[in-house]
Amino acid sequence: AVSTTNLVDVGLAYGEDIIDDSPMITNDAPEVFPLGETIVTWTATDKFGNSSFSSQVISVQACGNSPSHYNTIVGSEDDDLLIGTTLPDLIFAKGGDDIISGNEGNDCILGGEGNDIIFGNEGNDNISGQSGNDIIKGHSGEDYIFGGLGFDIIDGGEDIDTCGIIDEQNSDLVVKCESNSTEN
Repeated sequence: AVSTTNLVDVGLAYGEDIIDDSPMITNDAPEVFPLGETIVTWTATDKFGNSSFSSQVISVQACGNSPSHYNTIVGSEDDDLLIGTTLPDLIFAKGGDDIISGNEGNDCILGGEGNDIIFGNEGNDNISGQSGNDIIKGHSGEDYIFGGLGFDIIDGGEDIDTCGIIDEQNSDLVVKCESNSTEN
């Protein structure tokens, strides 16, 4: 997950009915899913009004963990100073030109819109600058860093870090990353 709400493909459903060869199938899935678990109910209705129901659990996790794994810190649409704790933090900076420090713990930091300055500091952090021209430094720990859209300066820091470039058109500056990848 890269936001507090996320697009999720719930798949396609088909149904077989002895009397009606093309029952109508609907679901109550939201357009975007929040972090955590959401139950989606599928309904198949034949031409006579008979219905059958089935449920599907959609789980949206931040950086590979349930939201309950983290201490959550949410910024505003303005310029924020967001400081993490010694625990694993889930930091959503949202908009504005923010300064973010993960502090200690294995943090998940999402910069949001704006030109952010992000420090992972100690721990094995997952950092996404998202949109804007960001400066990102992983510091210590085995960090996983993505710049996002815009021109970003990424410094993995100490230890073995993986840095990803999402916006190939802006040629991010990447240093001290032992593994680089390009995501489209």
